[in-house]
Amino acid sequence: QGSAAACTETAAGSIILRAAPDEAAGSALGVVEALRGVGSLLGPLLGGFLYDTGGFALPFQVAGGTAALIGVGGFALLPRSSAGEAPGRSASIARLLRIPAVFA
Repeated sequence: QGSAAACTETAAGSIILRAAPDEAAGSALGVVEALRGVGSLLGPLLGGFLYDTGGFALPFQVAGGTAALIGVGGFALLPRSSAGEAPGRSASIARLLRIPAVFA
């Protein structure tokens, strides 16, 4: 769960900064962080309600269905980017691992 959260948090920030206009990037990140907090507050309440309503499997079925819808929606709605858009800014894992601060 922790590594998945790290991946999604990083990807979400990158997608938001790339999709939002420069003058609105701070506001966009602020809205996302605020909604993440709301989700952290309401998620356990919704999960408990679903468990009481439909048993052990229902919260997992709703979470899986929601994740699938978000995944399909992301592919359908997010703009495509090409590797040539940002010259000199490679997304290579090998290049990332050469940065000393990554291991600090």
